[in-house]
Amino acid sequence: MAKTSKKSKIDNTRNAKESFYLSKTKKVIGTRSMVRGKVLEVLFANEISQEPIDDLFETIFYRQFKFEPDEPTGNRLLTREEILELEADIPISWSEEEVQFAKELIEKTLQTRPFAIDEIRRTIANWEFERLTTIDRIILEMAIAELLHFPKIDPEVTINEAIEVAKLYSTDKSGLFVNGVLDSLYKKFTQQELIQKKKHNPEPPAKDPLIDS
Repeated sequence: MAKTSKKSKIDNTRNAKESFYLSKTKKVIGTRSMVRGKVLEVLFANEISQEPIDDLFETIFYRQFKFEPDEPTGNRLLTREEILELEADIPISWSEEEVQFAKELIEKTLQTRPFAIDEIRRTIANWEFERLTTIDRIILEMAIAELLHFPKIDPEVTINEAIEVAKLYSTDKSGLFVNGVLDSLYKKFTQQELIQKKKHNPEPPAKDPLIDS
């Protein structure tokens, strides 16, 4: 039986470590769909933790973590570098347009929240509002803000994207629930002339998400 040389073992260890650091070899091209998912994460984290939106945005969109300067260094389970690696996704390459859309969607969702909550309450009269999951509520709030404040985005795109986000982040039945609520609200808002949409402007098709860095 052939013996494995010491050099070969070192090379294998180095290769294993390199393959773990996916961010060194791959990145993902951002899309509007990804933006909506990340915006949901920011708004959900803000509601649960009360951390500032700007800090959460940097963490969730760019994986920038903040550590306290006077943190003790002894008797730690993980180093800062290990925390960063464990928390890191494959990095997403965002265009300026997508970042601006994300920030505007967060801003408009927060501004519209009182109105959105009131409209959601009225629409789900057969439910208790308190039974609505936080994630589903935020998805509805985001979609309402998008319907009211983003005239270049087709309403069908907004509703379909909200359904897909609900399927990805919430329960199996959330997609149908979100679809029903938004369909009712869209018809209502249209009758009330609250929605002023410009000529249909479909979102650009998604490119192959994985590209070499």
